[in-house]
This record gives sequence, C-alpha cells and structure tokens, in this order.
Amino acid sequence: MAQINTDLFRKQYLQLQLVIDNLPMMVAYVDSSNIYRVVNRSYHAFFGVNENEYIGKHTSEVLGNSLYHSVKKYIRNVLTGSPVQWEVHHKNCDSNTDQILHFKLTPYIDAEGECQGYLVVVEDITSVKRMQLALEAMNQTLEHQVEVRTFQLRKELRFQDKLEKKLRKLADHDPLTGLLNRRAFIKQLDKEISRSIRYRTDLSYMIIDIDNFKSINDTYGHITGDAVLKNFSKIVAKMIRSSDFVGRIGGEEFAIAMPGTKLKLANEMGERIRKGLAEQPIRCENAEINCTVSIGISRYLPDHRTSMEMHSLADSALYQAKNNGRNRVCVVL
Repeated sequence: MAQINTDLFRKQYLQLQLVIDNLPMMVAYVDSSNIYRVVNRSYHAFFGVNENEYIGKHTSEVLGNSLYHSVKKYIRNVLTGSPVQWEVHHKNCDSNTDQILHFKLTPYIDAEGECQGYLVVVEDITSVKRMQLALEAMNQTLEHQVEVRTFQLRKELRFQDKLEKKLRKLADHDPLTGLLNRRAFIKQLDKEISRSIRYRTDLSYMIIDIDNFKSINDTYGHITGDAVLKNFSKIVAKMIRSSDFVGRIGGEEFAIAMPGTKLKLANEMGERIRKGLAEQPIRCENAEINCTVSIGISRYLPDHRTSMEMHSLADSALYQAKNNGRNRVCVVL
C-alpha cells in the first residue's frame, strides 16, 4: 500500500514538473531556509546551468552575493507572509541585449498559518515594456499633434469669426462713413416701429441733407468731398444719444431714428445739429469747409403701415426746408 502511494506521488510530481518545465516564465519554489526545492527548465536555462543543478542550493549561491543582498529585503518580506514584486534591468551576456525582468514572490502559508517558503515567478517583460514605451511615445506624439491641430483650429475659428464680423459689417455698414447703410438702417427702423407699436412709445425720425454738396465736390474735388462726408458722420454720431442710431441712406443724405422721443425733443436735437455744423467748419486735409444742413423731421403715427410712410413725411419736411432757403429744420406735425 505504501509503495502504491509512493508511486502515485512520484507520478503526480513528474506530471507537475512537466507542466512547470513547459511554462515560458522562470518558476521556482524556495523553502523558508532559502533553499531551492523546485526549479523549472526555463530558470536553469536563463542562468545557463544544467537541469536540477540548483536543487538544494541556497539563494545566495544561485544569485551570487551581490544580487542576493539587493533582493534580500524582498525575501525577508515574503517570508513574513507578504507577496512582493519588482522589476530588474538585466544585461544578457549571450545576446548582448538589455532585458527587463519582472520578479514576483508569493508566500506559501500552511494550515497552521506558518510561511513554509515562497514561489518565485520571473518573466521577461522586455517586449511588453518596449511596446508600452512605444505606445507612450505614440500617445505623446498624438497628444502633441492634437494640441497643434487644436491650436490651429482655434486660430482658424478666430480668423473665421473675425472674417464673419467683418463681412457682416461690410454688409450692414457704409464703407466710406462706417455708418449703417440704407438697407441695415431700414431694417433696424422697422424693429423700432414694432417696439413702438408694442409698448406704445414715441418714435421720431430725422433726415439730414448737406446743403450744396455738389458745389463742394466741384470746388474741392471728390476726395475732399468724401472727407467732408466722413468728418460730418463723426460729428453727427457724437451728437446723438446712445439709444438713437444713424445711417447713410443716400449720397449726402443721412437719417437718424430716435426711439422714445417726441417731436419737440427731436426738433431741439435737429437744431443742435444744424447750429453745430453751421458754426464750426469741417476740417479736411487741405481746407476748412463751411457746411450747412437742411433737416426734415417726422414721427411714427398709428396709421403708418411701413417705415417708408414715416420716411416720406420726413422727406417732405426736408424738401420744405430746402425750399425755404436751406440751413433750417422743418417738422411735420
């Protein structure tokens, strides 16, 4: 009976040894006295010794004193029952290549809770580490490329935003004076009419025409005439309130919308603009030019269907101011 058990044990041991020997990693079992009891074929092959040569030898004999002292702290920890692992950079003398080895020590605890030894598993993780480093390098490259492309996209978006703003400004503003052009001014005026209807507020409207502007062009030239229009626009823009808006609706014709403004106040503003321009010449590069303006003022009435009806009334008042000698303000009540 004892012989059968011994044979069975030996058969099972050989089967286990066969399995261990065919594992790709280095495997060994070391007892609590640091004596090697089981060593697989890969372990022997790595150290370049014959099979079973390390069986019964102390760890210091297998590793050498220098290496043994460097790993002694790990052995001490595993013999207290704590698993440990670490990596070692190793120079393979046969192939003259650098290797990265991963060591893992796992304690063997018996039924009484005592540590009887430990399992040693050593894996060559060089290819894994190289792949990991390559992936990290690739990831850093990709991150850099993403950062560069993100920066470029943001730059392109800022440029596109500026371009769109510039195009909107060109579409809505007069290129010479920078004021709203006729289309944009009428669009804004229609909005103010809708607001006036909704909230039942006053809305006054003013047309300004520079008197005898053709003679300025004929006398000083079109470049000076353009300069007069630009400077005139700046003067008028400074005189209006923040709630008002001004636009160039013709060659030398301008319009001002005054939300929440009664005709009396609109007339006062018109007089202030007229007197300010009449009393102070417009300075151009080559001359100081005396200008006067004629102004027609109207207001929005409930029976008006469009902004053009209010414009027509202000235009009639302007025509009256021209016929009455220019340099004056006329109001349609």
